[in-house]
Amino acid sequence: MDSATKLTWMFLIAIVPITGVAFLAFTKTNVGHRKVQERMNEMIRLTEHALEQPEGVLKELSKDSAGTDDLVRYLNRSGCFSAHENTEVTYFPLGEDKFAALMEELKKAEKFIFLEYFIIEEGYMWGSILKVLVEKAAQGVDVRVMYDGMLEVSTLPTNYCKLL
Repeated sequence: MDSATKLTWMFLIAIVPITGVAFLAFTKTNVGHRKVQERMNEMIRLTEHALEQPEGVLKELSKDSAGTDDLVRYLNRSGCFSAHENTEVTYFPLGEDKFAALMEELKKAEKFIFLEYFIIEEGYMWGSILKVLVEKAAQGVDVRVMYDGMLEVSTLPTNYCKLL
């Protein structure tokens, strides 16, 4: 530990000795992190076969001097995030541009819609998206939304997950 951390722990232990020592022992054993790491490793082991790295992609990436192939090799070691050929990415310099394109694509969906957002808050944007999602679900489209529930405690009603 650095001196500032030691000083903080010494202060905490001086104020509440038993609780401070227990808390220090708990943080030093790193129980929570080890459990999460074990679970993550287990999930990687169970799913690593699902996204195999296609043949030849890394060889093509190694011709590029940007070092992308090294990044892909690293990601494959730490969780099976394969790179693929013939894919597209669209850059939207403004959120309004992304929103317009998203609405267009949502309306065209026929089989499934899978959305993942870190932050969802009720308002014009999410209300517009939700309206399309409800319409598409009524048409038999498989609609799934994943969002960070911890952060949403302050921005959404408590029963929002059930509402969705």
